[in-house]
Amino acid sequence: MRSDIRRLRAIGKKELITLTSYRVNMMMQVLNLWYFAIAFYFIGEFVGDPESIQEFEGGYFEFVLIGSIVTSFAITGMQSFGSQISEEQDQGTLQAILATPTPMWTILTASYIVPSIFVIVETIVLVGVGLGI
Repeated sequence: MRSDIRRLRAIGKKELITLTSYRVNMMMQVLNLWYFAIAFYFIGEFVGDPESIQEFEGGYFEFVLIGSIVTSFAITGMQSFGSQISEEQDQGTLQAILATPTPMWTILTASYIVPSIFVIVETIVLVGVGLGI
């Protein structure tokens, strides 16, 4: 069990280093979140409170924020495994990882953990922007 946890941490650390090494990409993702939130705030101001969402508490802006957060988690869950295998193929490290005694569930779990952390950070940013607006 300890070796599996160490493997999870090692693969997660590799993923985190890879994702954070592209600083411009990370900065653009944060700016994209701000743009998304501000754009939908103004769209919500323009639309008002449509009758179709009157049964929910909150307005259009809150409805869109909650929907985008749920969608982000769903997309991460669906794309993380396939994109991880594709990245490993592109980098030429898939054979090396599969040749290790690491169980497949460990590799797949680790490939989901780091993107999920980024979705949680995105959620915090979106909620912060939503509360700030």
